[in-house]
Amino acid sequence: MCSCAPILSASPASPGRTLQHRSPGLGRRRDHARGLHAVTRSNPGQSLSRVRASDPRPASASPDHCSKCLVSSGLPQSHCFSSVRPRVVIIGDGLAGLATAYYLPAGTFDIHLVPFIREDQRVAWHESHESPSVPSEATSARQHFLPLLVLGHHRETWTLLAQLHGHDSFPPYASVQLEFLTPSQPPTAFRPLSVPSPIHTLLGILRFEALSLYDRWRLLAHLEGLWEGAEEDTIDLDYHTADRWVASWEQSSAASSHVWDPLCRFMLGDPLSIASAASFKCALKQFFFAPRHHELIAVFAGTLRSQLLTPLEQRLRNGGITWHEQPVSHLTDNGRQMTGAVLRNGQTLTADQYVVALPPHALLSLLSEHLLSRFSSFEQLHDIVVRPITILAFRLAHRSTHPRLLLGPPPFLYTLWIPITEGTREETTIYGTVLQDDVANCSLEAWVRATLTMPCLSSVLGDTDLDWSLKEWEVIHKAWPSYSSRPGFSAIRPLQRSPIENLYVAGGWTDTELPPSSLESELISAKLCAEVVNEPCSPSR
Repeated sequence: MCSCAPILSASPASPGRTLQHRSPGLGRRRDHARGLHAVTRSNPGQSLSRVRASDPRPASASPDHCSKCLVSSGLPQSHCFSSVRPRVVIIGDGLAGLATAYYLPAGTFDIHLVPFIREDQRVAWHESHESPSVPSEATSARQHFLPLLVLGHHRETWTLLAQLHGHDSFPPYASVQLEFLTPSQPPTAFRPLSVPSPIHTLLGILRFEALSLYDRWRLLAHLEGLWEGAEEDTIDLDYHTADRWVASWEQSSAASSHVWDPLCRFMLGDPLSIASAASFKCALKQFFFAPRHHELIAVFAGTLRSQLLTPLEQRLRNGGITWHEQPVSHLTDNGRQMTGAVLRNGQTLTADQYVVALPPHALLSLLSEHLLSRFSSFEQLHDIVVRPITILAFRLAHRSTHPRLLLGPPPFLYTLWIPITEGTREETTIYGTVLQDDVANCSLEAWVRATLTMPCLSSVLGDTDLDWSLKEWEVIHKAWPSYSSRPGFSAIRPLQRSPIENLYVAGGWTDTELPPSSLESELISAKLCAEVVNEPCSPSR
């Protein structure tokens, strides 16, 4: 275990994000989309890690600027600061919704948080299965959920963790390396050397035996050409799949199957044959060709719920946020702007501004038919492919000395091995994440055993007898979505400001230029959404 202080202190200065004032629109073409969220160094001396924990939200306007806003923006007075705080209704109490409320200026807005579905509906169903030969006193796998995994370059996530827990009580975590499963050798870890960037990655490639010598030489030759400007991508990366881009490096089929495809599924949730080349290139660049600490992969002792969601809820409840237990049924409008949020019990909440922090299909279900037909840009949201994630949790009577992150063949996106010591008993819990469609129509117990007996795992499990060691296993169908980064996806990712006058959207699927299913994308989207909600009364306007 180690501390996150070096990570935070070593982070480079985080450029402040400002949003250009432009015509709202949910969808737009790629050729005029980039730069819509212009990243400028408004305060280059301030790092995200240096934001005060007591008030981490974006700088807000004071009431002294209200008259300026009325003149310059032309917005109605309900959008500006006055003696009566503008009301904001945030629909969705997941990470994006909670973070949006957290990032809004303290004391400026009357914030109401409304769930879309109740907490007990978030997990579709749980089942625990025990091997017939296992004693009944085995601890239930129902208690296990996927540990929180944070990458080193996810600065907003690290910053929020530090703000919620404090540097003195920062939650412990273990650092793991990417290990690749190949049929012919034990798991091979990618180990960059402790030298300056990007030399550490280049030397790591030279030593990476999961790639053949020929594949390593071709990869380094391609990188050299890019570095010297002699080579450029010959295809439109936004509209081609990642496998075609990888093939342009002259990588062998074995390299694509055992290294690049597992890496793509881990980073994007899609195989090479589906993911867009632009998304894969961006993910590789952020992880491998950046400061060395960006290659950190931290496995926390707690889960997303315990490390982020619960502390956020506690911070917001103590900050005067109004919580509603009744979920929202639908939104009402007058054809030009939203007029109310109708709850399941028939109560209607009215507000000055509305934020929907939900998946795109849930957003569409809240809006009226005439509104959807009037704004054709909403139709693009139907093209966003959403797939539920399934978690398989195995408990084995097998000793693992340290946490491990293994990338291998389908159907797993990745597997996480966590050692557990209970008295004199040493066991390992294996978490496998897989797209729900991949296990929907199969015999689960047979599938579990077939998975654990794959040849590529034999070097990890050794001579483990599964009939004795498979303590229990559980299949958890989670309601959190995975968004497919298919070709053309970047062109339909919406801005946080919708074409409807007082409606905003937040979620990892919005335009953040990050993989849409990552926690970092959720937090960046929430921060951008809070900025545009607060934008009418910004002193700079």
